[in-house]
Amino acid sequence: MEEKQNIEPNKLSTFSIVLIVIAFLFIVFAFFAPYLFTEFSWLTLDDDSPIGDTLGGIMNPFIAIGAAILTFLAFYMQFKANKQQREQFTQQLKEDKRQFSEEINEQRKQFERTQFENRFYEMIRLHKENVNELKIYIRRKDINGLPLDDEVLSGRQVFKNFMYELISIYIILDKEMTGLTSKTKLYLSYTVFFRGYKPQSIQILKKHTDNHNVVKILSQIKNKANKSLLGDNKITTHIANTYNLYLAQSVKHQIMIGQSAQLGHYFRHLYQTVKFVCNQNEERFNYEQKRNYIRILRAQLSDEEQALLFYNWHSGIGANWENDENKFFTDYRMIHNINKDLIYRDFKFDEILLSLNPNFKVETNRSEDPLFEFQDIIT
Repeated sequence: MEEKQNIEPNKLSTFSIVLIVIAFLFIVFAFFAPYLFTEFSWLTLDDDSPIGDTLGGIMNPFIAIGAAILTFLAFYMQFKANKQQREQFTQQLKEDKRQFSEEINEQRKQFERTQFENRFYEMIRLHKENVNELKIYIRRKDINGLPLDDEVLSGRQVFKNFMYELISIYIILDKEMTGLTSKTKLYLSYTVFFRGYKPQSIQILKKHTDNHNVVKILSQIKNKANKSLLGDNKITTHIANTYNLYLAQSVKHQIMIGQSAQLGHYFRHLYQTVKFVCNQNEERFNYEQKRNYIRILRAQLSDEEQALLFYNWHSGIGANWENDENKFFTDYRMIHNINKDLIYRDFKFDEILLSLNPNFKVETNRSEDPLFEFQDIIT
């Protein structure tokens, strides 16, 4: 289109062609004018009239008119050429500005992407450090009852023990506290797990039940379970048999002491990382690109971490993971790889999340994009 616009102005216009034809006719007519004006005109030439004067007097006006037309045409063509040059220059200037603007925008986007990725991967590095700093200490004694050095579980190993502790507390409350929904019981269980069996947690428990025996029972279980870690495994067995706690004997650390000091920072940083990705401007990163970054982050989480993340949200303690404003679990599949066998039978997590956001986003470049990985395997 641009080439056509550049070529067409070089062609002669109809007006120019007409002027050229008229000038040509005047000049041609000038050669025939002496004959016509002497043979077929009222003009009478004396015998002594100079032939040159006669021819010049008759031909010169017509030649002059043709020359004037051609001179005007030359100035007109020069005017058009100058105008065309100005237009081409203006067009080229606009094109240069457009290309320059595109290059600047592309450089800006690349710079912003680089800044984003630097910060994103730095946040992942900090997440790994947060995981590595998690520790639980297991007290040990030899067969003679003499103390041994504490066994230290660190990193991802602690999440399995955290899961056992949380579900054990939930099963106890589920049996002792009737008339409450599973979600409320999870909230109370997570409160005890996260904040510990302390005055604040006790007050929250009392607000939800008239059975104050629950407080006493939890206190007894806490003391007995923690004592059992000092060598009296019969108490742990007794607790497991009484409450059908098949997980109780797997808990190797002191329970109900509160894990907020360790997990609070872990969850806050993880939440900020997810929010940082998902809240990026759509003009900078589209939905599919954000999902790819979330995949990279989610790949850092173990099965137990994703399960504990669900409990953190569903208990209400971490409600901002999935609400009217944030759709980190549904639209962005933050717990896409969750192992459903790690979720206690009272919680149908897939149905819970689907009921909250049935029209969750999907990637346009995929034929199937389910909420959870196990659904993809089934289909």
